Amino acid sequence: MVKLTEYDVLLKLHHTGKTDRESFVHLVRGDARFEKESERVIYARIRSLKNHKYASEKGSLLEVNIENPRVWDLLAFIYWSTLKNKDFNILLDAGLSSLFGAVISGCKTLGDLTKQLKKSKPTLLGHINTLVENGFLRKTREKPLVLEANINDHTLYYINYLGLDFSQYSKEHPLESIPEVHSKKLMQDLIRLHTYSTTVTEGNTASEEDVQKVLENRPVKLTPKEMMEIVNTEKAVEKLIEYSGEEITEERLLGLHAMLMNNLVDTPGEYYYGRKRIIGSAHKPPDSKEVVDSTLKAVINFTRKHADTNPLYIAPMAHLMFVSIHPFQDGNGRMARLLHSWILLKRNLPLFAYDPDKKNQYFNLLEGARNTDSWEFIKFCNIEHKKILEKHTQSN
Repeated sequence: MVKLTEYDVLLKLHHTGKTDRESFVHLVRGDARFEKESERVIYARIRSLKNHKYASEKGSLLEVNIENPRVWDLLAFIYWSTLKNKDFNILLDAGLSSLFGAVISGCKTLGDLTKQLKKSKPTLLGHINTLVENGFLRKTREKPLVLEANINDHTLYYINYLGLDFSQYSKEHPLESIPEVHSKKLMQDLIRLHTYSTTVTEGNTASEEDVQKVLENRPVKLTPKEMMEIVNTEKAVEKLIEYSGEEITEERLLGLHAMLMNNLVDTPGEYYYGRKRIIGSAHKPPDSKEVVDSTLKAVINFTRKHADTNPLYIAPMAHLMFVSIHPFQDGNGRMARLLHSWILLKRNLPLFAYDPDKKNQYFNLLEGARNTDSWEFIKFCNIEHKKILEKHTQSN
């Protein structure tokens, strides 16, 4: 019989909603893996969830404690692990999570890990192999053993739940700085630049000159749909600039999507819970309300937890997480780049843009960030953003 954990119980409770204990015990036992589990064990797991404030019991009804932001971070990791066909119970083992945290903080050799974690080498090697097999760590050298943490769509949820920071990561992976924006004229120019970059990435055939003409209401040889995409994007970016000093919230993200996709999809400003596909990617985005809602809440929590971290790291990480969720019927890439820009704007940095002629590289690096590690994608965003800004500055 598979051992029932508090994480299994939390997942079952989230799917069930409010329920009384007797009914919930019956539901847990309805899972073939736990059909012989004792009532005492199930109640013990419920008690553990309540002690951690992941579950609450009001009157005779049990439910997930949705008032605790951390419960969304945990659920997001559990759901994303399931999406990746990984065992979340193994990955949430205290020994594995402490090892991963130590590597993130810069402790990367077996000797250093032995000293810091006070574990035997055989035990650590077992944990290391498990994390390597699951794509959380990679060996950059075998003898002597040197480890590197993979920062990908899965491990970002792990990092988020464990409350780890990127202070050591940023020291080991330096990025070039990007100057702040204080000029209103430059901001207006950047709106056009972002609009051009993000719409062409998604297949719009406009040139920079075409975008300028559309925004000035001059005639162009574009389809009505292409012109609508450009007009909508400008409106969404202008609203984003109004939000630049405000908290990132679901309500505001939905409002931005409603503007961005007005007259382009059937349900602008609403999540889409059907089956979705990312063209050219093997990744299958979540298609259930439970997974989409939990992971999006976790992404927003991630941006808030790292509000003081260099946004040149956090913005592309959030970009990766959001576009991998793919919560909308259409416009997911454009929304991911708006979120990226929002994180930059909060620190007076320019709207994100890059040369859309490099969109194939952009998509390939996003795919690599999902499969292994996001450093090349983060670096691409930084380098290409800086290049297009410098090109724009030199031409004006």
